[in-house]
Amino acid sequence: ICTTRDTVSLTSFALIPADAGVDSNVCVTSGIDLYANSPAPGTGSWTTLAGLTSFTNPFLFNSPVTFISTGTDTLIWEITNGPCVTRDSVILTIFGPPFVEAGPNIAVCGDTITLDASDPGANTGVWSIVAGGGTFSNVNDSDAFVTGLSPGLNEFRWNISNAGCTVYDSVFIASDLPVVADAGNDSSICSTAVSLTGNIVPFGSGGWEVASGTGTLTTPSLPFTDVTGMSAGVNELAW
Repeated sequence: ICTTRDTVSLTSFALIPADAGVDSNVCVTSGIDLYANSPAPGTGSWTTLAGLTSFTNPFLFNSPVTFISTGTDTLIWEITNGPCVTRDSVILTIFGPPFVEAGPNIAVCGDTITLDASDPGANTGVWSIVAGGGTFSNVNDSDAFVTGLSPGLNEFRWNISNAGCTVYDSVFIASDLPVVADAGNDSSICSTAVSLTGNIVPFGSGGWEVASGTGTLTTPSLPFTDVTGMSAGVNELAW
């Protein structure tokens, strides 16, 4: 006729599998946001094995991070919900920016040039046009041959990518297309003086000179000028 009772209290907690995200390559000069899963209704925390990564908020599943140095760092995302603890890791390979040099700025006569940028080595290099124009023989060649430069200033950018890092440098090419000189028509005159009519130079400069015979040029730097004191016979004036 005797009855006794006792109770036991069992509290059930959900086991939340941790997911730290996808392994990736990153650049030491840039920060990223992590992409772990939400720990709710539990709590989460980040830890780092190599110590190359700095968390903005180690308890935030998508915490922004910055990098202290290059190398490989393993980050652990741990979710705790009561007595239940799960962990997952993500590996970040942190690269430094490669050296990049687009070459010396230069002025050329014509519309072609061979570029002289830094060798990308095992990295990937690619040329792009910022200003002006031209056609690259190979956009991935640091010593690419360029044809069809635009008259005036051309800016070409040499981009090098090293996993998560992309850096660039620009080279400026001033292109002056040669103007065909036109000194006018040959003529026979009954005088020792004559007015010359060379063609106008749209860019660059021009100048007259006495190639053979004699003569004095009034304004030799201008296309329209007078020459006096020519000798009898053939006098050749060059523009």
